[in-house]
Amino acid sequence: MCSMPMSRRKTKEVPVKRVAIISTLLVAGCLAGCVESRETPIGLVDEPGLTKTEGQVLAEGSSAQKRAMDLYGIKYATAVPGARLSYPPAGSGEGQTNFLAGTIDIAGSDTPLTAEQASQAAERCGGNEAWHLPLAFGGLAITYHLDGVPKLVLNADVLTRIYKDEIHTWNDPAIAALNPGVNLPEEHITPVYRSDRSGSTDTLQRFFKGTTNGAWNTTGLDYAGYGGVGASGSNGVVNTIRDTNGAVGYVETGYAVGARLGLAAIDFGAGPVVPEGPAVEAAVAKATFANNGHNLVVDTDALYDAAKQPDSYPLIITSYNIVCSAGYPPEVRKRVKDFLTVALRHQDDELRNLGYAPLSGVHKGRMESAVAALS
Repeated sequence: MCSMPMSRRKTKEVPVKRVAIISTLLVAGCLAGCVESRETPIGLVDEPGLTKTEGQVLAEGSSAQKRAMDLYGIKYATAVPGARLSYPPAGSGEGQTNFLAGTIDIAGSDTPLTAEQASQAAERCGGNEAWHLPLAFGGLAITYHLDGVPKLVLNADVLTRIYKDEIHTWNDPAIAALNPGVNLPEEHITPVYRSDRSGSTDTLQRFFKGTTNGAWNTTGLDYAGYGGVGASGSNGVVNTIRDTNGAVGYVETGYAVGARLGLAAIDFGAGPVVPEGPAVEAAVAKATFANNGHNLVVDTDALYDAAKQPDSYPLIITSYNIVCSAGYPPEVRKRVKDFLTVALRHQDDELRNLGYAPLSGVHKGRMESAVAALS
């Protein structure tokens, strides 16, 4: 049954139960999902170049990097007997808030701190700058549920109009023009957004703002659209889309694949591209940083401009670990450096199989230099 037009529909939020992370990891053979606890097990294998400081690294934040952090936590606990990582995926906003409050060591965030937050972070870090260290890159998939339509092409203009409540049905001429020969149903479109403060939302809104010539002017962790259905966390988004024919939403690629949802191909200007590994890695390779120091914030505007080429998917989530460049208590600093060092040693196929683009080349070298410089 078709719903009322979106202009007459009230925004609602769907309460979502906590779902075991194992259900989202089919694509990865349950590598990280089999760790049901927030704390990884104590390891037994030695690894050189680490302080081997026992204890727990307290991290929290982005659900998009949860599976990468699970993997890094396993490797860390294996490399450092008596050490472990705690990483509840409470969302980028919660991670930032708790980092600024000094209750965690690392914030997992898919969006950088604002200038005001950076000042607060310097105070939290004992007068030292907080650095953004990107430990996970992944495609932000536009995922959908539309019975009878296994393949779908969209672009930034159409997506923006959907989220602005200007396109209401899947057989709209603007969508049909991108999908010649596809029998699109007269099904009402239900846009799904993150109801919590989310870096994925900021990534999408930055993409809209950077690619639609002023059609979308808002960025930030809070959704600024014109209706739709809210869901909390990446699991909440995929569950809502899976249960709603006609739904479309945004989520890190691995979650969409694990839930067996449709992945829309996005035309960035050089033909449709799906958020698969090689296309995401091609875009990451063209990423540049906003400065030459160790605070490695990605220049997203430059990324969108540079990556408009065939077989490149520039709608990527940059998942930062936000850390104090200095100012930690000595034992905390040692644990944080050990954890980050181990994570950088595992930019490999295990990470790729989870749907992330491993760091390599110049980008990896800058990360290694930044970690070495933590004091």
